[in-house]
Amino acid sequence: MGANPDLMFVFDSNCKIVDFHSESHNQLLVKPELFLGKLVEEILPHEVVVITREKVAAVLATGNADYSTYELRIGEELKFFESRYVPCGQREVLSIVRDITERRKSEESLNVAVESYMDIFNSVSEAIYLLDESGTFIDVNKGAELMYGYSKKEFIGQSLNTIAASGKNDLVEIYQILNKVFKTGLPSYFVFWAVRKNGEEFPKEVFVNKGKYFGKEVLIATARDITEKHQVEERIRSKNDELQKINSEKDKFFSIIAHDLRSPFTAFLGFTQLMVQDLPSLRIDNIQEIALLMRDSATNLHRLLENLLQWSRLQRGMIAFNPKLFLLQPKLKSCVQSVLEIASKKGVEITFNVPEDLMVFADNNMIESVISNLTSNAVKFTNKGGKVLISAMTNSDRAVEISIKDTGIGLNSEMLGKLFRIDEYTSRQGTEGEPSTGLGLILCKDFVDRHKGKIWAESVEGMGSTFYFTLPPES
Repeated sequence: MGANPDLMFVFDSNCKIVDFHSESHNQLLVKPELFLGKLVEEILPHEVVVITREKVAAVLATGNADYSTYELRIGEELKFFESRYVPCGQREVLSIVRDITERRKSEESLNVAVESYMDIFNSVSEAIYLLDESGTFIDVNKGAELMYGYSKKEFIGQSLNTIAASGKNDLVEIYQILNKVFKTGLPSYFVFWAVRKNGEEFPKEVFVNKGKYFGKEVLIATARDITEKHQVEERIRSKNDELQKINSEKDKFFSIIAHDLRSPFTAFLGFTQLMVQDLPSLRIDNIQEIALLMRDSATNLHRLLENLLQWSRLQRGMIAFNPKLFLLQPKLKSCVQSVLEIASKKGVEITFNVPEDLMVFADNNMIESVISNLTSNAVKFTNKGGKVLISAMTNSDRAVEISIKDTGIGLNSEMLGKLFRIDEYTSRQGTEGEPSTGLGLILCKDFVDRHKGKIWAESVEGMGSTFYFTLPPES
């Protein structure tokens, strides 16, 4: 008893104080004779009397110990006590009273600290979540709830897989990073593709540190939504790709001017120089032959210049797009007129398989350029006696599909993969040495793209080629 610093009082069944113990009478504040033998009503405040009588009666009735806490104002100070009630003797109850004022103050200070911590924890806009060593959620802040759309209750006990976007993360590597941080205490960083509760996927950057959470070692992860940053990076990447494309187009343009345009001009000037110097000595058949060569050279130069000008205007957005509804067959036959003489000279037959009533919704000038270029190429790469078939039909998507098929020299798979690309050199001579730049196909693709159609080619080397393009129906 002497080793126990607590106050002890013995109550009889009427709640009279029949005995007491105090290691130091200073704890009693008053002399024992002032309370010994007195009923609790005579010495204690009403609220404490109620508690004491209730507990004493309960212990005497059940024989089981009981417990209560209460507060007393002693002088200017509010004191807090806890009292344990246990059976003692036949009809008496021992009350062990402990002053818990200091402990209560410590608990209140701790509660204030916890509340402050939670206020700070939840005021951060970024998502903060605490993970155990295995990567399981222990706690999350309001920022995490807002970012992902899950409640704290839905988070706790789940793994990172819960918020991982399917197929966009190397989860094995991420768990290795978490494990390394937990073991070494060194912070780390990684980008993580997450998914909100509503199914929306987004990128975030995650900073991970090791720390303590109420005495337990944990991983503290801070996550920031970087959707906007990712979009900016994608725009920059897209702009870089666009700049590379523009540079390739510029290089191609100057290459055409420097090589393909200069060479025909050199030949043309050579013919004119020959006529200037040797005209008096030339026979009429020599002059006619030179004139035909000059005409062919001028025709090729004209076509090349037309393509260059069209391509240049298209790149600068200076070509108007005015689609209209018109019959296709007359348009095809009109476009081919400029190629018929060359085809006749080579002995190449051009035939049509186009329904008379087939209508298309397209820009007249652009379609003329596409058909003219594709038909000219077909004739150019077809040997004497070959054939070119121009067909058209409506496909399953209600788009008009036009094809130009030849029996020419064809393309190998490498050349086929380079078609329609400004950054790839696809120029080669025709079957009779006709010049070619590949720019005509680039124009064709740009014009077909403008119609929201598709253009492609099928070919077997030595067995001819078929070029297709589609024109979607009028919207």
